[in-house]
Amino acid sequence: MRAAAILLAVAVAGTAARADDRKEQAKKDVAAGLAAQAAGHYDEAIADYKKAYDTVPHPEILFDLGLCKVRVLSNNPKKLQALEEAGLQIVERVPIEVEAEEPAAHYLLTKKEKLGHLLS
Repeated sequence: MRAAAILLAVAVAGTAARADDRKEQAKKDVAAGLAAQAAGHYDEAIADYKKAYDTVPHPEILFDLGLCKVRVLSNNPKKLQALEEAGLQIVERVPIEVEAEEPAAHYLLTKKEKLGHLLS
């Protein structure tokens, strides 16, 4: 019994260490993205940000902060779905609505029609 407890403790410690390593890698990827963005290398910045998100998805960070219920400011249904799939409970969605003139109005209409954004 004692050996099983020791093995479990070692397994848990190893899992925590790997999670910490992933978080550190994600921080490095974000820093690289910020540097690339500041230098005007936007494609490189996007790739770095994507690597960071793939390494440690944002909902995991919310759990680390002790958040299980969230109030979301977003019109993007994919973001809402990702948060729910990660186990977070959305208690309220606060829409982001603005009066828009061209070309912004066309852009917002495209987001609504093509991406399903929740806009009135």
